Amino acid sequence: MLRKMHEGLEDRKLHEIYGLTNKIKLPDIVITSFDYDRQRAVYFRSNTTSLASGNPVPLERAQTPTVAEALHASSTAPVSYFDAPAEFYSSGFENRRFWDGGVTGMNNPVLAAVTEALANQKTASDLSVLSIGTGSVMLLDPNEENAEADFLVCYPSSSCIEDVKKMAKSILDDPPDSASYIAYRIIHGSDNDIKKCKLVRMSPLVRPIKNGSSWTINEALKKDFNGVSKFVALTQLGMDATDQDDVELIQEFGHLWMEDKIYNQLIQGKNGEVSTSLGHDFFSKALSRWKELDQ
Repeated sequence: MLRKMHEGLEDRKLHEIYGLTNKIKLPDIVITSFDYDRQRAVYFRSNTTSLASGNPVPLERAQTPTVAEALHASSTAPVSYFDAPAEFYSSGFENRRFWDGGVTGMNNPVLAAVTEALANQKTASDLSVLSIGTGSVMLLDPNEENAEADFLVCYPSSSCIEDVKKMAKSILDDPPDSASYIAYRIIHGSDNDIKKCKLVRMSPLVRPIKNGSSWTINEALKKDFNGVSKFVALTQLGMDATDQDDVELIQEFGHLWMEDKIYNQLIQGKNGEVSTSLGHDFFSKALSRWKELDQ
């Protein structure tokens, strides 16, 4: 699948991908992973001379995995999703095994990107950061009034097996998402003026919408989906969803997000609850701010 998605790139070494698009130099690329045997974070870089590396190497002597291998190493989620870690055999990586980069705490890799830039002699004021997520769920507190049961967090009973599954999923999930907030503070310090914000977070949020004193969801998400509402189906959807019905539901969810009919994930705060939050509560606002920064 990776080879089909990245046709023309899959067999190129990561440090060789400069100038593939109309001979325009691509940005430095950093891909996070976790060394299964050494139990250490691993960063695959296109720029092997990076000052963030513990061992900068000139490009002519660089040993990097192929693009497909690095992506494979970065996306092999453990326990609940894959039975074994990723393996590949590029020179310098023989018999090495890797788990998903989320195991390092970098499922949202914005901190890796900011650190990479700062280590390579950029200043915080130089940075404009776009952090793109794939969606997350934030339901309401069980004591929330004027909210349907489907909108509330359910507290399951604890057991060893269930706790192991929960931990495996938690480290690969976005919440609790401290990465965007820490990156924001690195760039802005104590400044909370969202109009000056140079970190833009774009990620759809499965969460009810505040409507006066009550909570609701978009009409499209109230429709039936295999015996439950589409909203409930989204809250239960696994990160390994591949069934066509699930894929189409995700696409519909994405369109609703881009039409401002569901929330965008904030950097700090809870959509519909906190007036002094950081970030942009809808996609159009986040997009508008990024266009301003990208001029």
